[in-house]
Amino acid sequence: MTRLGKVPAHRRKEHKGFDEWDFVLSRHHHPSILQILIDGRDPNAIDIEGKALPTLVYLAREKRPHIHHNFKAGSLNALIRVSSRINNAPFILNVDCDMYSNNSKAIRDAHCFFLDEGNGHEIAYVQYPQAFDNLTENEIYGSLRVLMKSAFAITGKVADDDVHRRDEQEIMVFGTWSPMFTVLAALALFHLLGLIAILLCYVLVFTNLPIYQGMFFRKDSGKIPASVTLQSVAFALLASTLAIY
Repeated sequence: MTRLGKVPAHRRKEHKGFDEWDFVLSRHHHPSILQILIDGRDPNAIDIEGKALPTLVYLAREKRPHIHHNFKAGSLNALIRVSSRINNAPFILNVDCDMYSNNSKAIRDAHCFFLDEGNGHEIAYVQYPQAFDNLTENEIYGSLRVLMKSAFAITGKVADDDVHRRDEQEIMVFGTWSPMFTVLAALALFHLLGLIAILLCYVLVFTNLPIYQGMFFRKDSGKIPASVTLQSVAFALLASTLAIY
């Protein structure tokens, strides 16, 4: 199918799920298409040696124009939505094609987090640290080599009661210098100054209420002459235009 870029005709006849492709707008605009090719729960799903075959599922995830769909997280979400049609398992194991585990008990250890009586209900995802082979100094993951060779250290969240308290209260920590903190602090001050300027404008507008009344609302002979009002409006618009540009 990969070489042809389509499902062969004889395979389409064997699995009715492939017929759904006949009713889609395009391969970039269609709902989810699911077809169980081999059902591992079927006792007749065996190979030529009589051994049970694993479940094999064909899934074309939903695609819509102008929506990115080439990311792993979206593929996992699509699998979760259709998992009830596959086996309705409570856990999903995600392994890349170029990954391996040197611990045969890794999956069991991950289950210990999910099934923990105290905190298991708060855990939805367990990820193991990765090690990369044959790294060079210019490799994008080269910095991980230093991390993997370093020893584990107790973080401040455990060793320091004050830090632990802030972490529990979800209080942001700005204990070290960072260019990002400089930018964030500058933007925060800019917004504060903008708010002060707006409040000052409100005060000035309130102070000038008698002038507005004299220009636009008063009908007596003591109002501001119309010629003065027109000139003032023209000057104000000109000054505003120059300030913008």
